[in-house]
Amino acid sequence: MKLRKIVNKMADIVVFSPRTTNDAQANLCDFINLCREKIKPFGRDINFDEDVWDVSGLGGKSQRCRSYFYFSPLSHKLHCGASAHKNIKTKISVAEPFLSFAKAMIIYMHAMRPTKAIRQRYIAFLYFEAALYETNCTNNPIYTTPQILNRACTLMLERLTLTTAYSVAKQLELIFELMRNHGILTATSNWKSLLQHPRPHRNRIGKEFDEERYKKLPNPRALEALAQIFTSDLATPREIAFSSMCALMLCAPDRITEVLHLPFNCLTQEWKDPESEATGIGLRWFPLKGAAPMIKTVIPSMKDVATRAISQLKQISKNARLVALWYEANPTKLYLPAHLEYLRDKELLSMNELGLILYNGNCGKTTAREWAKRHKLPLTGGGIGIPRHIAFQDVEKQVLAMLPDGFPIMDQDTGMRYSEALCITCANELDLKNAHTLCIIAPIKYPAFRQALKSTETLKSIFEERGFTDENGTPLFISSHMLRHYLNTLARQGGKLSEEDIAMWSGRKNIRHNAVYNHVSDRDMLAHIRNAIGNPSLAIGPLANIDNRIFISRDKFAEIKVVTAHTTEYGYCIHDFAMLPCQIHGDCINCNEQVCVKGDIEAEARLRQLYKETLLLLEKAQAAMAEHEYGANEWVQHQTMTLKRVEQLISILDDPKVPSGAVIQLSNDNFASRITQAIQKRQPTQKNELFSKTFKSIEDVSDLLNKQ
Repeated sequence: MKLRKIVNKMADIVVFSPRTTNDAQANLCDFINLCREKIKPFGRDINFDEDVWDVSGLGGKSQRCRSYFYFSPLSHKLHCGASAHKNIKTKISVAEPFLSFAKAMIIYMHAMRPTKAIRQRYIAFLYFEAALYETNCTNNPIYTTPQILNRACTLMLERLTLTTAYSVAKQLELIFELMRNHGILTATSNWKSLLQHPRPHRNRIGKEFDEERYKKLPNPRALEALAQIFTSDLATPREIAFSSMCALMLCAPDRITEVLHLPFNCLTQEWKDPESEATGIGLRWFPLKGAAPMIKTVIPSMKDVATRAISQLKQISKNARLVALWYEANPTKLYLPAHLEYLRDKELLSMNELGLILYNGNCGKTTAREWAKRHKLPLTGGGIGIPRHIAFQDVEKQVLAMLPDGFPIMDQDTGMRYSEALCITCANELDLKNAHTLCIIAPIKYPAFRQALKSTETLKSIFEERGFTDENGTPLFISSHMLRHYLNTLARQGGKLSEEDIAMWSGRKNIRHNAVYNHVSDRDMLAHIRNAIGNPSLAIGPLANIDNRIFISRDKFAEIKVVTAHTTEYGYCIHDFAMLPCQIHGDCINCNEQVCVKGDIEAEARLRQLYKETLLLLEKAQAAMAEHEYGANEWVQHQTMTLKRVEQLISILDDPKVPSGAVIQLSNDNFASRITQAIQKRQPTQKNELFSKTFKSIEDVSDLLNKQ
């Protein structure tokens, strides 16, 4: 086996190269031995032979809790969370050789192609093993075939959402490719997953779209309730913290993980709008998913909201930041408030004194004693009349061990320290049931945010605590991503931001992802088109050219002119099907009632593709006409007209003077409707000169033929 070393940022990575003379089984053994002996799993001290791996932190900042890989069959419903680690004795491991193969492939793939979607990669092996055993009654991966992988995808669809199944299947594609390239298959072949990425609804009418829109956007009542909680002077620390986070996410379309990792000095200097002279501010932002750090603009109308939200979060995190700063300067000592410093010189602490250190005395002896027992710290004394004591050194050691992972660094990507973070508290400070701990700090995590905004069986949300309900009497709820969908939809509905602006404002690297967050309905687009009628700054074409001498208002005329609108490949159709069927169905681009909106990326992409296709069709039609094929001249005429209209539309869309959101309608007086064609067919045709003359001699016929 030939080894080639590649040095990267983390460590020396060893690339596996199979011997061409080896069979698949030998290559599998060599591959496993290489990964076991030469590659350090994830750059951590993980024992290859253990069946439980701690992978906490590998999922990036969005990882919500400690995470473990436990290599057990899919039938045991194993999770990546802490529950798998707690119940090791009740779990069954995957049989060999698939067990060692899965471990080796996971660490090899992470060394060669690291990803934050590590959980999807792990799940792919669970379904891979289940399909392999179900199909071939074996756990040897060398017998993998495309049929087995197709069965794995079917199992995914039975248990996972379509979006998750698609992501896991893509990891399975990568696994199979590596197996083929490294000779770990008895029969090599190509395989691609048949699972398609779930696309957003292009159609924006009907019950299905309305239901999807309802799921993604927040209930208006929930937004009103959130505003009341945010501005309340009697709000609890829990209400203040989480309503302030929501307020920030309504100032700009953010991800909750980005908010939870904001620095406390995220506000920038004020800026002034040159037109209205109103002042706004910015937020220092560090987007996830590949986008570069940026300053997010907060519009003037939301300036006070953002300022208040940041101020309230600063106040909530003030004590925790001071404690974090103290630990940074004194990493080996237990934090004690100034009035408790005298306890540092004591070897033994009473339960009352332990309660003072932990909870500032806001608890009884029982609470302090339970804390010591929960962490298995030895106690002295006890019995009748003998008070219990605990060693100060043991308390100090335990508290230091309970500091957050990676302390003092909270964000490994930016280097931000816990003392610089906006969203940290003393332990349990936002907990409704338990007293908070003065000497232990903790970051605010997503599970706490989610529970605050949506009630569970054991914990009420901030909405339910105040009695806020929806139309059916059910407690209101909001998810963090609803707010992101909401702002993106408002931005599209307003029509003043281009797709590039929306993507940048959202911290989105791929502009095509905008479509997933676009929930503008047909009713919204109808209102947008009506608003553009008669306004040359918002519309181009016939809709903009309304005679100012009409004796009804522009709004009333718009309601008469544009009764309805529905989506097409290139924009929106404003034809009223209740009055008349479409006369040129399928030829939208040549229709007077086709309306395009600048900024619709998908529609513009289809329009540019149509331009390329029409060029090709025109060339073929011209070639056919040159060969005198029957009817080719009509196709040349049609494709020429189509190409001209497409060129006109593209030139308008590419014109920087045309604002984003502008409604564009081209006129066409020569489109061939079905009615027009029928009228032309029914018109009396002109008689041919050859048959309209009276011939008296053969010379007359000869003369006429010579003329023809």
